[in-house]
Amino acid sequence: MRIGKATNPLKDDATMDTILPERTSDADWREASAGELTSYIVTRFHERHRVQLPELIRLAR
Repeated sequence: MRIGKATNPLKDDATMDTILPERTSDADWREASAGELTSYIVTRFHERHRVQLPELIRLAR
């Protein structure tokens, strides 16, 4: 027996803004040096995940 309508939290605009990647660069990474690529990856992904992980852990509990 279904009591209520199931909701999809991923349809919430605020949620989508948080999980969708931001477009930060139009660089052609095939032409970048290893140092430039490493710096971009650390800044774009690692730092962002460090900010997001505490909230994701909280939501998982």
